[in-house]
Amino acid sequence: MSASRLPVAIERFLLSPISLLLVVAVAFVLNAWSLPLTDVDEGAFSEATREMMARGNLVSPTLNDAPRHDKPILIYWAQAASVSLLGVSEIGFRLPSIVFAVLWMLALYRFCLRHADRRTAQVAALVMGLSLAVGFIAKAAISDALLNLFIALSMFGIYDVFCADRDGKPTRRLLFYTYAMLGLGFLTKGPVAVFFPLVVSGLFFISAGAWRSWLRAIFFWPGWLLFLAIVVPWHVAVFLDQGDAFFRGFYLKHNVNRYANTFEGHGGKWFYYLVVAPFVLMPFFGWLLAVGGKVLCQIRRSPLGTVRGDGLFERFLVLWFIVVFAFFSSSGTQLP
Repeated sequence: MSASRLPVAIERFLLSPISLLLVVAVAFVLNAWSLPLTDVDEGAFSEATREMMARGNLVSPTLNDAPRHDKPILIYWAQAASVSLLGVSEIGFRLPSIVFAVLWMLALYRFCLRHADRRTAQVAALVMGLSLAVGFIAKAAISDALLNLFIALSMFGIYDVFCADRDGKPTRRLLFYTYAMLGLGFLTKGPVAVFFPLVVSGLFFISAGAWRSWLRAIFFWPGWLLFLAIVVPWHVAVFLDQGDAFFRGFYLKHNVNRYANTFEGHGGKWFYYLVVAPFVLMPFFGWLLAVGGKVLCQIRRSPLGTVRGDGLFERFLVLWFIVVFAFFSSSGTQLP
């Protein structure tokens, strides 16, 4: 093959499904079955799941026989299901994260395909899959991949609701779907899975002059009933099993107090994530900075107060980033 044809061949490969499969195989799967559990959180989640199964109590996880209130139940159920199939092993505990990361990447691809084009969808999926932080999350026996999947699906559903309402299309099914994702996210990591979608959607809808549509969406009571149907049963079960210990331990200690104070020596300044961002976004940080200018130019093409324009998609994504970045930069406890 001539040198002049090489860039074309590379582009075709990068835009093919094979490249995505290769990224999944290398970044998400390779050595996941052989690397020992290395991260402290990996050990904690895995041991809590093992103890839960050994005790036959699928309601209240423990760690070293003490109640563990760090997270709600969904990640433990996912790991328990995997271990039941694959046995107590590294891959048994990590398989849920691999599956959820793949679904997360697929959801991103489909979202970009709906609202942009195939090239954008492919590039977004490749950048996500090859990012250092995502690769770690995908191979770690922790709850992050599951949480990110449900937050992403919730946010994608919100933008789909906005577009459907703007175009005069039915939104009821999309709203049910979005509330279901909010419920599953809440069952994964609690209030944060609802906080970000509500804040970002409010800012975005208001910026587009669609605040009435936002109010209709957030006061869609059948959706909240579905949300409660997903969230409440386990909360009732854990209350019956251990009283209010989980509510005090998780909602007060690991949410309110962790945000207001420094936990486990993980303090930081407001600029902490500005410093770590280049490492978290490796190897694409420089490229993302270069793209950022074009994104801002695109956003300016869609004036505030209008539901039409070429930059609405980009505005939604930028608001999503800003809200998350600002929230965690203000936290008393900061982790990469």
